[in-house]
Amino acid sequence: MGERSVFTSVHFNMVKLNKQSKRQSTKTRAAIDRRVKEHNRKMRKAAKQSGSLKTKRKDPGIPANWPFKQELLQQIQRQKEELAKEKAEERQKAKDLRTAERMALREGRSGTYEA
Repeated sequence: MGERSVFTSVHFNMVKLNKQSKRQSTKTRAAIDRRVKEHNRKMRKAAKQSGSLKTKRKDPGIPANWPFKQELLQQIQRQKEELAKEKAEERQKAKDLRTAERMALREGRSGTYEA
């Protein structure tokens, strides 16, 4: 009972290893920053050339003293409603087409597909 185990004495005498430091030299950090900056610049340039980064101009609206302002606002409102109606019809047509295709697939594989 009075004897100490070999393993316990080894355990207490082991040196604790620290994690490796994540410090970088200024040269390395600057090189990484430079490469990141260059890459981002190339990506922005490519986006500009492809035309995917176009900004929309803000609608200035109609001045308060514009003649026939109410009629113009009503005309714009009608155009918006017509556009929304057309979009809804297109969505409904696409939905009907998808359901028709799904039904055709179900009928074609009636032996293997169970609903």
